[in-house]
Amino acid sequence: MKIDLNMKHWVCLTIFLASSLLAAGSSPQEDVLAAIAALGTQTNYSWKTTVQLGLLHSATTRYGRTVKDGYTLFSTNPANDQGIPDSFAVLIRGTNAAVQTAPNSWRSAADVLRDPGSRSTPAWALAQTAQNLKPPAILAANLAAQAQDWLAGTNSLAGVLNAESVTSLLGDRLPISTNRLVRVTFWITDGKLAKFQWHATGMTTFNGSSRNMDRTATTEIMSVNTTKLQVPDEARKILE
Repeated sequence: MKIDLNMKHWVCLTIFLASSLLAAGSSPQEDVLAAIAALGTQTNYSWKTTVQLGLLHSATTRYGRTVKDGYTLFSTNPANDQGIPDSFAVLIRGTNAAVQTAPNSWRSAADVLRDPGSRSTPAWALAQTAQNLKPPAILAANLAAQAQDWLAGTNSLAGVLNAESVTSLLGDRLPISTNRLVRVTFWITDGKLAKFQWHATGMTTFNGSSRNMDRTATTEIMSVNTTKLQVPDEARKILE
């Protein structure tokens, strides 16, 4: 089943899953779930996610920061010293989201989606995206919980998602395709999740022609317990 949680609850459930599995003996899946739970207990961390659409396309990178008081930032641009980029950012706390499309200018994502005048604007696109954003550890926990056929590599642990799991976990990130296969790989450092990757392949149809689908998303965890995120007052008011 899919783990769909508020950010304040996912750590407890991940620890429960890991401890329940450990009771029956260690396995790659158990080790990964325990490493994800360990990351979730840290005060803060940052990450970057790089998405590669095959070899003929340039990679795109997204950035994020999360802190223990409940604020999580997603952005398309690197952040400044306070943790806030100049534009194109989403701040989330609980079920509330604020979007920024210009320096020091924040709007409620819900208000943007209710405003017909915002359609076809960057703010609208960010507000729509905000509905599905969660810290990487939540996605990693879902991927690890549903992966099968685990293998232990030299420096990594990997499993495979079945078709049902791919649809429920990555359906909004992948085009409709056939013969779809998604392999998930996790790297652990000092007992905590350090990096994870999903690699999807398959066949998709465009304008009546079949094409190979090849997409890889790699998330690297950084600055554990040294991440800064000073939430602007305007955004804080929206999120409280």
